[in-house]
Amino acid sequence: MKQQDRAARSRSEILQAAFQEFGSREYAAVTVDQICSQYHISKGMLYHYYTGKDPLFLACVEQVFQSLAQLSLQLIDHCSCPGARLSIQYYFSAREAYFSKNPLEKGIFESALLHTPAHLAQDIQRLRAPLLQANRRFFEANLKEAPLRPGLDREQVLVYLEAVEESFWPMLRRCCTEAPPGESQPDLWRNRLLDLILFGVFSL
Repeated sequence: MKQQDRAARSRSEILQAAFQEFGSREYAAVTVDQICSQYHISKGMLYHYYTGKDPLFLACVEQVFQSLAQLSLQLIDHCSCPGARLSIQYYFSAREAYFSKNPLEKGIFESALLHTPAHLAQDIQRLRAPLLQANRRFFEANLKEAPLRPGLDREQVLVYLEAVEESFWPMLRRCCTEAPPGESQPDLWRNRLLDLILFGVFSL
């Protein structure tokens, strides 16, 4: 096996091990020693390819964000829901379906955005930029023919939807934290919160 192939294989093995750990535990609960001992990886080899826990975590986060960006772009072509409201609901539902099939990715995503390590916040935001761009393309595609409330234009609505996507996860974290016992599950609050954001809280 060529040196380049061995290096790629070693990096892949380390990243897979990190995915298992960061996907099943919060960032603070994972250590380099734990990864090395659990998956029989020498510490020297890990530090040869990654300089520590933070770069390894960020590599996992970047891979998850890239996969979600690809999903958003695929949804542009495959979403056949009539109307922008159903399309946006479909967007969030498709993301949840993806997480259901990929629980490790879900764990990493939530560690990055629901339990963000403070010292990595700027790095995570930078890595998230391609995902936000893909989301905007999806929203743009589904707002082309959508009827809007009087006084609103499409750019204003795009900015709003981007703000919703940007703030959705901190809002979810707060709702889960402050909810009474039995009502704090993220899965329960995702659909509830999305319904409130899109359709309001008052009966007209």
